[in-house]
Amino acid sequence: ISGVEYTIDHYNELLKVYSDNNYPFNPDEILKDLRAKRIVPNEYTYQCFIHKYSQKGDIENVNRILLIMRERNLPIMVDIYCALIMCHSVNK
Repeated sequence: ISGVEYTIDHYNELLKVYSDNNYPFNPDEILKDLRAKRIVPNEYTYQCFIHKYSQKGDIENVNRILLIMRERNLPIMVDIYCALIMCHSVNK
């Protein structure tokens, strides 16, 4: 939509809709888009990315996102630990 300034809240709602409907998305592409628009991801954004990577068992990208969260002093909440367990179980 022309003239609309998107915020991280818009992206987070989009990620929620994607997740709720099992819609395929690439967290790296969304992160690239956010950076291009100078929108700073928040804890919820990274949590969505971790959840998506965990569903695929992609521990490498989960760890990469966790590192970003640590660097930004974002809290690692229970949902993140649950996603890590899911990630490891997918890989077994």
